[in-house]
Amino acid sequence: MNKNKWIKLLLVLSLISNTIFFYLVFNMKSNNENQEELLKNAIIINEFSERAKEWRNFNGFIKDLSKQEMDSFPVSEKQANMYWELANPMESVVSKSTEYILKNEYSSFIISFDKKYEDVINAFKEKLPLMKKEQVISLEKKMDEAYKNFIGKGEWSIRQPQTKINIDFKKENLNLVIEQLTSIDKKLQSIE
Repeated sequence: MNKNKWIKLLLVLSLISNTIFFYLVFNMKSNNENQEELLKNAIIINEFSERAKEWRNFNGFIKDLSKQEMDSFPVSEKQANMYWELANPMESVVSKSTEYILKNEYSSFIISFDKKYEDVINAFKEKLPLMKKEQVISLEKKMDEAYKNFIGKGEWSIRQPQTKINIDFKKENLNLVIEQLTSIDKKLQSIE
């Protein structure tokens, strides 16, 4: 009987230790998944904020340009080339061939945005010497409106102390941004 008690005790202890072990393994796996999700969201937020910073700088440049006197329009080609340095979009900090970025729900927007934004920048560089002040003012308003849809209508935040990274950009707003950039590019291309 004494042997049976020891066997039962060992079985109970074994069951308890296995339960604790499985709990720790599951908890660690869950924690790793949470950390991975936090990292993914942080990378996406960084991608969006880098684009927002460059766009904000470009919009500020257009706004300053639109405030110039009428007699300084059209801008000379030499000045336009100098302005280009201010409008050059920054490259992404995450390689476009990264598996993660290609599988993320925002990756198609980021890729489309980069293409459309670059098209707008290139068209602006090309057409700036031909643009009148009214066209620059109109461009500034349209770019500002698109920027507000890009940044102002999305929800992104980082909360402490448990470090929660929330990212929620509405697809309709992101699609609207792409449509607005496409429209701006077409408008710029039509300037002669």
